[in-house]
Amino acid sequence: MNTSHIKTSHYSGPNALTCDLCTCSFETQTSRQSYRSKYHPGAEPQKRNKYGIPDVSEEDAAKCGAIMELLPMEDGSKTTTYRCMWGREGGQACDRRNTGLDNSRAHACTHLGLKPHTCPASGCNYSSSFYGSTVKHYKSQHQGEEKPEEQDEKSDDEPPEKRTKSSAPLRKLNTRKTY
Repeated sequence: MNTSHIKTSHYSGPNALTCDLCTCSFETQTSRQSYRSKYHPGAEPQKRNKYGIPDVSEEDAAKCGAIMELLPMEDGSKTTTYRCMWGREGGQACDRRNTGLDNSRAHACTHLGLKPHTCPASGCNYSSSFYGSTVKHYKSQHQGEEKPEEQDEKSDDEPPEKRTKSSAPLRKLNTRKTY
């Protein structure tokens, strides 16, 4: 077996990301996506659930899939390409080409007016056709609203730790008087 494959596809360290179609595991999301496109082309992508934001439902995926056409893979290509079939019968066709199933579904959702990705924050009504937009919204609007558990455990008697912009450790200033 290829040693490069062993290094990239059999990571067993902390926070390993697994492939849902085989036993391989990865250190980064990018390496998992690259592996999936090479060894599992055309397979359904893994369901996403970052920050509690649900992925597109099977019902909405079927609606979007109805207006997408899978194009044949070009020689040497490792990515799947879909063409938007929106508006073909009624006149002006969209015919936009998207790579990957997730991107194609998100594009199709915009035509259908679907916004399947909803913000999980209580009282928030934000939703979007694009998963990444909902993640960005959640991170910018709601992340950090709740106190982390470690902050609650600290006593109020101790002063807060000083935060600096620099990642380098602070040097103690020489306070000795020289005459």
